[in-house]
Amino acid sequence: MARLTRFGLTVAALAILAVVTLVPGAARTEAAVESVNYVEDCTHVHVTAEFSRVGSGYNDVSSWATIDRQPITLRPSVVLGPDASQTVEFDLTFASPLPANTPYYLHVDQWAGEQVNGVPTETDYSSWEYIVTCTAAEPDDPIDPPQIVIVPGGDTPPASRGQSSSNSSGVNRPGPDMVDMPEWSVMGQFNTATPLLYLPDVQARTSMTIDAGKTLWVLGKDDSGDFYEVVLSGVYLWAPVSSLQPVASAPWNGRALPGEVVN
Repeated sequence: MARLTRFGLTVAALAILAVVTLVPGAARTEAAVESVNYVEDCTHVHVTAEFSRVGSGYNDVSSWATIDRQPITLRPSVVLGPDASQTVEFDLTFASPLPANTPYYLHVDQWAGEQVNGVPTETDYSSWEYIVTCTAAEPDDPIDPPQIVIVPGGDTPPASRGQSSSNSSGVNRPGPDMVDMPEWSVMGQFNTATPLLYLPDVQARTSMTIDAGKTLWVLGKDDSGDFYEVVLSGVYLWAPVSSLQPVASAPWNGRALPGEVVN
């Protein structure tokens, strides 16, 4: 079974920032899309964007993807709350899977202004556009398929060191992303702000950082034993072993993180 791209793109080929005053003569505000990160394959793209709130009025943010100006995803939008800066995530699924290496535009927008009787006025518009070339999901090798090793979890790493798992037991599946994970997967907590990795290598940094105190599913270790494989928004990533600790609160109650080797 094909799995989501393990090494999703996080660097855009092109970024265009435009601020356009929509109402001539209106008091100008400055909409501000601060940063955009994304992880994608040829079926979907997951966008994480940071926005600075503009004034006390209406702030609407959205994201979608297009090819030749034609939308290939829906355009979900979120109205920002009162905080000065906020991070918003959009999970965009293509209307149909794209052929491998298909280029498309990824858009992230912010509208800012006031509302009078429900109608936005004095509105400015901030738009980021990225050219993305979709990355095909990584299929299983039909000649040498992965071997599934089912080892029960426990409070100490079981005697499975040196064995491996394809992550395909599917017993634990977090949220709507429906990714396959070994049955021994455990929630882990980050003890420091940690850049996530697309390979078990400290040099293979993505642009995503998990804050201290946040939690992710932990699937097991790499062959060296120095990195944990984790799941974020349906994507398999890596983090140093030293950056994660057991979750003390229920239902995990300090259960040790898995010691199994995963591919």
